[in-house]
Amino acid sequence: MGIDDDVYDRQKRISGWQQEKVSKARILIVGGGALGNEVLKLLLQLGAQDITVVDHDNVVKANLNRCIFFTEKDAEEKALKAEVLAREAKRISPNANVKPLTKMIELVDEAFFKNFDFALGCLDNLAARV
Repeated sequence: MGIDDDVYDRQKRISGWQQEKVSKARILIVGGGALGNEVLKLLLQLGAQDITVVDHDNVVKANLNRCIFFTEKDAEEKALKAEVLAREAKRISPNANVKPLTKMIELVDEAFFKNFDFALGCLDNLAARV
């Protein structure tokens, strides 16, 4: 396999980089807005394969100028952000398993968080962060 045939070749060349750990990590993203969109995109580009996105909110037109995964159609249909992110992640990484959880994070059972190696807070709401 040549260097141009491996999607992750460049990062594998970094001393100490462990691509298998990235690929196998169970990652939770809390918040599917602008920051959640970018974090998801970057994780997929790094090769993360097991990602859960928690967000109960709908896509609105005001999201479109800063959220790469959302479309006008999503806003018109008031699609759920987490569901759109799970669907659209396949464009970047067809083999990734991105699961949506369309629930307020405050209502998620504490035991749920034990399912993940990493949890990333991508919320724009101070009350939800606390």
